[in-house]
Amino acid sequence: MADFIGHGMLSCYSREIEFSKPTKLGALIADLNLPEELRENLIAVRDKKLLDDAELISGSDTVHLFIAPHGG
Repeated sequence: MADFIGHGMLSCYSREIEFSKPTKLGALIADLNLPEELRENLIAVRDKKLLDDAELISGSDTVHLFIAPHGG
């Protein structure tokens, strides 16, 4: 089971996701049901490293989710 920990306004999306084999981050993010406007500005971090959607996540991982602020 991988832990997804949302920070700030993403805290309500925190949960554990169970899966049997390494899975791409993008597919797991879709399971969190984040609104599209939040996905556009999502930052995912595992072990102090920035992740992209193609990164494989294993069942023992902890992924922290942040929103990247933008605008003026």
